[in-house]
Amino acid sequence: MSNAAFLWMVNQGIELGLVTLCLILLRVILRRTAPRLFSYLLWCTLPVTVLCNFLLRMVSNFSVQRLIYLSLSSPLEMSKNFLAVVKLIWLLGLVTFLITLLLTHLQFRRWLVGSIRLRKNIYLASRITTPFTIGLLWPKIYLPTSVKQEYHEAVILHEQVHIRRKDIWMKNFALLFLALFWFQPLLWLAYRLFVNDMEEACDEAVLKEKGEEYSSEYAKVLVEVSYQAGKLKGVAVGYGGGEVKNRVKNVLRYKRARFGVYVATFLCFVLFVALMIPLSWSVPQVVKKEFSLDGSPSVIVEQSKIKIKIGTEVVK
Repeated sequence: MSNAAFLWMVNQGIELGLVTLCLILLRVILRRTAPRLFSYLLWCTLPVTVLCNFLLRMVSNFSVQRLIYLSLSSPLEMSKNFLAVVKLIWLLGLVTFLITLLLTHLQFRRWLVGSIRLRKNIYLASRITTPFTIGLLWPKIYLPTSVKQEYHEAVILHEQVHIRRKDIWMKNFALLFLALFWFQPLLWLAYRLFVNDMEEACDEAVLKEKGEEYSSEYAKVLVEVSYQAGKLKGVAVGYGGGEVKNRVKNVLRYKRARFGVYVATFLCFVLFVALMIPLSWSVPQVVKKEFSLDGSPSVIVEQSKIKIKIGTEVVK
């Protein structure tokens, strides 16, 4: 990865922190009245923002680079060696994250050895403590043998909603996105809230299908199953995900939203995305080539009095 591309990525991580704060604020406003599906979909703003900025950078006839050190008032020079160390730290973090995901996935697979097929893509496994769905192309639902048979219907409905909505794809993409920008602490909080919203949206989908009168029974199943379940981490999605206390509260006060609520929430969603995408376009910086005394090219980032010089490579 070139120095310019690396600095662009780091800058995107900084911008994502601001977008995340705006998302959390809007999420708080919407949670009282809007269906959880919209809170869940709101998190798509993060990768969409990065994608739009990337496309802008690619189609422009000049390089566009946001300023990273906005608070500096004096020239800053970074040696190439220092930048190499920073890139190495980022790479080690990325590799560690991906290896952890791989080991978690392999652990899931070990737990599933000896599972018994109940029907179609539903299996019973004795070595797991929480129901979950795993698999991108051919997703399978696994239920712990400790879950009472009377609870199977609610749990399976929940997992089937995950499969219909492609939540397993969404979660895997979110993990890869987090791996790329692991240095942004607000994205770790965003990921946790994303999983909570995904599970609560799934709960609401079940209640929408079964009716509001099913909420008490569903909440009971949620408490009983989650009590013995551990926290679900890694690439799977499942019944044990999210904060159980908040999920139970949301289930018990569930009321099917009116059409007007869906329209108003959708308009808020579109307006928010429209405002967030151009966030990083507001302070464009043109990259110019200059030459040092020895004739080697250099790139300098300029904004008012601020300059960033990276060895012999110039980035604006």
